[in-house]
Amino acid sequence: MHKAPGHTYIGSEALDHLARMNVELLSELWIIRDRMAVLEKLLADKGVILDGAVDNFVPDAAFTERLERLRTLMVENVVGAPYRHELTVEQLKERAKTFAAEPKV
Repeated sequence: MHKAPGHTYIGSEALDHLARMNVELLSELWIIRDRMAVLEKLLADKGVILDGAVDNFVPDAAFTERLERLRTLMVENVVGAPYRHELTVEQLKERAKTFAAEPKV
């Protein structure tokens, strides 16, 4: 891990940390997407799945529900991370509703 520079780039140390976290998340996401594409290609080349099978897959109701639960958990973990010790996920949801309902200036 690299040591953070002694000055800020975005205006505050907290924003710099957030920007670094986002860059790291993007890097990790790309690694996962790249590896997934390689796995799909290898599986298709070996005849284990048809080319395009993943893109054309239509989940049944039970699997759709499972995916939605997994997505919700992931979003709650990521979005709620900065507030984990201050607010619950339910409190964050209520804050979001209130913010969305406020008139835009």
